[in-house]
Amino acid sequence: MSSDSFYKELSYSNDLDYLNNNITNNFSKTEIIGKDILDYGCGVGDASFVFIDYMPKSITGIDIGESNIDICNKRSLKSNNIEFMRKDLNHYKPLPGQFDLVWSDTVIEFLTKDINEILLDFKTCLRSDGVLYLSFTKKTFTNVMLYKILSFFKIIVPARFRSIFYYLIMFKYKLNGVNVIDKNNVMSKLKYLFVPYIRLIAEDEIIAAIDNNGFQLQYMRDRLKSDVNSTSHIELKAILKNEQ
Repeated sequence: MSSDSFYKELSYSNDLDYLNNNITNNFSKTEIIGKDILDYGCGVGDASFVFIDYMPKSITGIDIGESNIDICNKRSLKSNNIEFMRKDLNHYKPLPGQFDLVWSDTVIEFLTKDINEILLDFKTCLRSDGVLYLSFTKKTFTNVMLYKILSFFKIIVPARFRSIFYYLIMFKYKLNGVNVIDKNNVMSKLKYLFVPYIRLIAEDEIIAAIDNNGFQLQYMRDRLKSDVNSTSHIELKAILKNEQ
């Protein structure tokens, strides 16, 4: 299955408490107020609509999912400084100096585009001293084995039997005392276990790409878990050096 067909009708919402905490843990208000922001792989726009409360100048959200962008556009009807576009990020070429801040949460590992090329895109679209936030699935032995097993499972087990993972996920929610209100959202998130493509990126590879493209790394650390069932992630914040 191609990425375009896989993501076309796949939509789910993130936990808003996680998003609020993650954004406030990584940005001061002055880094958001009056800024032009790119939400790179925006999904249904959850992060964009958290950012909007901090009064940015504009937000541009880009995602491959047709249903995601439809949802975003319906949510943005009352906001005149948000724009959402459907594009495949593997082929996205940004215009120079458009943004002050780039937000990309759990996106780059699902792209086939070379890591250095992705960082070059971020360098191109950011203004001098622009801020880059990246999070990505951590390359650990556990995560590597998990996706190898899931890849094998995807080949040998018919799609209709994959719902067994739904019950495993719901069982873990129950063990952790999590009250799940939207079970359809869980079913949608479950599909991401069987993405057509994922690569786990080593931290030193990311650091090299950051440095090669003129960014100053501020920090790299373990990210907040977005969900009790979430795999471990790394987050980083970097500033585009002023080359003048």
